[in-house]
Amino acid sequence: MPIFVLIPSIIMYNSFKSLAIPLFFGALLFIAFTPCYSQINVGSLEFPSFKPGEFDKGDLAKFKETTTVFVYRDSDKADLNLWKKELGKVWDVTDLEFMSYSQYASAKIEGDHSYMTMGGIIKVSNNSTFTHIYLNLWMAIKGKKKTFARIELSPEFKTYNEFYDKLMWKKDEEKEAATKYLYSEAKFFNWYLGYIRNAMHEVSSLLKAEKYRGLFIHKEVKNLELLKKDTLFIPDYALIEYNKWNGKEDERIDIVKVMKKYPYPYKVIEDDALKTRLLDSTKTTYYLSYIKSSADKFVNIVEGKTGTFMYCKYVAMSYYLKEKDIETLIKAMKTK
Repeated sequence: MPIFVLIPSIIMYNSFKSLAIPLFFGALLFIAFTPCYSQINVGSLEFPSFKPGEFDKGDLAKFKETTTVFVYRDSDKADLNLWKKELGKVWDVTDLEFMSYSQYASAKIEGDHSYMTMGGIIKVSNNSTFTHIYLNLWMAIKGKKKTFARIELSPEFKTYNEFYDKLMWKKDEEKEAATKYLYSEAKFFNWYLGYIRNAMHEVSSLLKAEKYRGLFIHKEVKNLELLKKDTLFIPDYALIEYNKWNGKEDERIDIVKVMKKYPYPYKVIEDDALKTRLLDSTKTTYYLSYIKSSADKFVNIVEGKTGTFMYCKYVAMSYYLKEKDIETLIKAMKTK
């Protein structure tokens, strides 16, 4: 039976300037191992529980009339025209504009705009702290923040620490440094145009269809039989064997051992090579989208050209890719 515990405090923070005060409240944390899935939540909850959160129909209608502002990171500026082109291809639920963080930080929040901004949640329970960083789609309605989607990000360990240090126990006027850090110096394994494009395509499609997707309750299995005859690309960063005791990320898993039961073609690919391949419209690319978010991991298979999320699996309290993750994938492939 599921076990619930009360978390003394949860801090949610993003750059909604008029509501950028941390929210402290009791919440329930599900700590039993349950079937949970996906790297994307499409629903009204920024902090998803076991449901993504139903949309208010009026709020959703207002959202569809907005222009969405995508606030890009400093590292995106050099290729900004490419970001505009690629995201513009897949985002059609609203009009789309782009803004730097410095522009956004000094801009007024407009009711006829929605925003895709970086944010985070810090959960504190007894002696444990869990930090999640993500892209959040939201808008302001009657002075309140209304969330529509959340895309999980996979930070390096140093980024978790820096975000925590810049946010926790700080005065309100000091907390903006946490968001500024996310847009400038922070490092993410899955912040690259191909993945962000695929994730935004999925969000746009679901919002147009007014469908929900739960971060912890969604399971996706589509066209997995295609993997039997094509190569599964595994990004090099997915081989990091994270040490939960000291936070080090310098060890590597034995990918041959992890994949030993996988009978189909696969290839480990350098991160930069995958980024380039995903932008090549002549190539079909099935890739493993691996995300470690605090003590959780998401193992997804994505078709890079169409942005189709073919397979989604979530595992709680797990820190790196393991044999049983691949065995679960194989089982799903055999049932198709």
